[in-house]
Amino acid sequence: MEKVMSELAFEYFKIGNAVTAFYVVQTLLFLNAIYKEPKLLSALCSNRKLASKATWIIAFVYIFIVVFCASAELFYRYNSIQPPQGLPTIVLIIFLFPAAIKSIIIVILAWACSTLIKKYLKVEETAFNDEGKPAQKMPNNMIKRNTKKPNEKG
Repeated sequence: MEKVMSELAFEYFKIGNAVTAFYVVQTLLFLNAIYKEPKLLSALCSNRKLASKATWIIAFVYIFIVVFCASAELFYRYNSIQPPQGLPTIVLIIFLFPAAIKSIIIVILAWACSTLIKKYLKVEETAFNDEGKPAQKMPNNMIKRNTKKPNEKG
């Protein structure tokens, strides 16, 4: 029975690692897509408050999953080893430390994502003036230039 509980605890540890890794990859790919796809950035601009708040809501869902996995891991490990008196505090710290690190990684990445979204939104707002021409404040690598002359077709 102790071996089964220990194996189950390790599975929860692996799930917590997988969730954290998935969140990191998902967020980096999302930021890359925002940078490369102007339509996605325009869609985010249509609802400014939702864009940055959604980042935090998603991050807290992932943190909840990581904390749940850590608490389940702790429960199964604690019950599988039957620690002596005085050891539970040390065991608690040791087994919750990786979950705390994973949660910190998620929070840092969510903060970075939210900050970059806000910067991208500011860039998008200042990208064009009222006549639809590129503004001077826009960095050159962010402006998609129209290379066709007005009288050219196609």
